[in-house]
Amino acid sequence: MARPDDSPVSTPLLRPTLLPLQRWLPRDLWILLLIFCLFYCFRLGHFSISIDDEFEAAGNYSNVWILTGRWAGFFIDRYLLPQTTIPFLPIFLFGFFMCLAYRLLLRTFDVAKPGPVHYLAFPFFIALPTWTYLTAFAANIASAGIGCLLATVALWRFRQCIDVLGGKAVWRVPSSPSAVTAMLSLAVAMGLYQSFLFCFVVPALALLLLASARESFSWSLLRRQLLVMIVIVLGAATFYLAADSVLRAAYGLNDRAYLGHFIDWHALLQTPWTVIARTFGSMRTVYGGAQVVYGISAIAFPLVLLSGLWTIAALPGQNPGQRTAQLLLAAAMFAAPFTQHFLSGGGMPARTLVAVPTVFWFYALIGMSARRFWLAAASFVVVLVAMLQILYSSTLLQTANYFARQQDQMLAEAVYARIVAAQPVQGDTRNLVVDFFGAKKFETIYPRPNSLSVGFSFFEWDGGNEGRMLAYMRLLGYTNLRAPSLEQRKQDLAIFQQMPVWPARDSVRVAGDVTLIKLGPTPGYPFNTQ
Repeated sequence: MARPDDSPVSTPLLRPTLLPLQRWLPRDLWILLLIFCLFYCFRLGHFSISIDDEFEAAGNYSNVWILTGRWAGFFIDRYLLPQTTIPFLPIFLFGFFMCLAYRLLLRTFDVAKPGPVHYLAFPFFIALPTWTYLTAFAANIASAGIGCLLATVALWRFRQCIDVLGGKAVWRVPSSPSAVTAMLSLAVAMGLYQSFLFCFVVPALALLLLASARESFSWSLLRRQLLVMIVIVLGAATFYLAADSVLRAAYGLNDRAYLGHFIDWHALLQTPWTVIARTFGSMRTVYGGAQVVYGISAIAFPLVLLSGLWTIAALPGQNPGQRTAQLLLAAAMFAAPFTQHFLSGGGMPARTLVAVPTVFWFYALIGMSARRFWLAAASFVVVLVAMLQILYSSTLLQTANYFARQQDQMLAEAVYARIVAAQPVQGDTRNLVVDFFGAKKFETIYPRPNSLSVGFSFFEWDGGNEGRMLAYMRLLGYTNLRAPSLEQRKQDLAIFQQMPVWPARDSVRVAGDVTLIKLGPTPGYPFNTQ
């Protein structure tokens, strides 16, 4: 019988030569991608936009990333994905990079070949609903996956640093290639989003927690490992600030007012206990599966954490020193993602909690890996329920957004029809100057957390923002509409007071060269901020 290579149609041109692809695209990566597609099938197959996407889609706002201290995002927005308000690709790239990050994360934790428990824990890492807060904005989606991957690269190199720590002086480790690579990777991750710093800190603490269970544990070694972690963080912060300063100087963007909003030293010094109480309150709602965060009461979420903590507490053969170290490291893992809350007066947008999924992932995996069968089985059941609640929460939030966009599109069509009908010269629709007053709220039965823009209307955000309304309508093709000057808008306020609210007959009126549309009873942005 002829061998396959002896076949008359066999050719060397069809034989694989890029063998590294077989190593970087193995079967387990495809399984992870399939799991990602299951949890993100709605967003992969349906195109929808959220608040702020209308501005990003309509103009070039690359320099905004430098102003916000997210200088690495500037390069992605300028050169890799100049237009992110598009279907499929950004969310797929997020998933692909997150899958790569997860494979590297598992290898860092000495898992060479993923098993069932690793796949079951993956949804916490990739799809915990806190991700919705960051990825609601299209420009954040792809860069979020890259940032998480870079933070994991830094973790992997940190692991290499502490593996050789026993035979090397601490002061020599930070200058090693592994430490420098960790610093640079983490600095770029922070340049994509500053909170990715904690996507390094949280799993690094988890590594040390697991290491504390070994017989070789000592407080001296733990202190040295923590010192290496701190040095990497400080080095990454130094590289981050240096790059930030260089780009700000190069583009003349020295305004740091945006970043200043997230540091409130006055509150921390004047009312420290209030700040601490508010920070713990935020931790309680996030880790407790509160409806205000997830749109549902996710009762299984805290149970996942409790099962993991129970597993750690039940580890056999641990001395009091190890128990104490594990307790302190576990507490540090819970607290790390909320460091920014503490520094900002106790409150921060939920989109900054990018490290919280790693906390849930770690304790879900630990719980299902318990040596006691009953505890592992209980953790398995809790994880299954939590996975269902992840799907349910994410779907509810996206459903609200779906109906909001349906409402927005119909409202935009109706408003445009009324604008055209109100013109004194029929058929003349060139360069129409329009002035909106107030907001048209979108009412829905589906949950919409207050700190999440998903599910809210372009015609209601900011109390009614004419700039957003017009930007959204231009995306729909109504490109002949433009806003009046601020002085003209101030003059129109007196006329608006005499007009009824939409959809009343006289809620659209022409006054001089301006078409007035009154959507709500009170003035919108910027008059509602004065």
